[in-house]
Amino acid sequence: MPIYSLNQNNSKNIVSACNLKKECIKKFNNFARPFAEDVLEEIGPEKWNEWFSENPLVDGIPQPFKWDEERRLNLRCELDVVYAHLYGISKDDLDYILGTFPIVKRKNEAKYGVYRTRDLILEYYEKYEGALKI
Repeated sequence: MPIYSLNQNNSKNIVSACNLKKECIKKFNNFARPFAEDVLEEIGPEKWNEWFSENPLVDGIPQPFKWDEERRLNLRCELDVVYAHLYGISKDDLDYILGTFPIVKRKNEAKYGVYRTRDLILEYYEKYEGALKI
């Protein structure tokens, strides 16, 4: 069986079989493709290009997403807020919880000058308060 046709459950076998040579590492990209193709099949190409305008289809094939640190930070903060609301965590409790991550705080302050993750999460908390139907 060719190595690129294996599924995710066999990724350990690939690693041990090829000792992480460059060509083997490149083949790991194929594992993400079925998910994107499943989404594409479910929503269709028009919705795909609308929802993922930064990563349009090329010849009908989903492309890997471009890394965007700012977008990633915002998405993570929004997800944190959704989970905080799902678990019934108040804004004050969320602020306290965020204060228990000194490494994140230190890195944020070094990079942005403020604890940006906390600020974004609390901002999104206010934005989504009452908007989420839980």
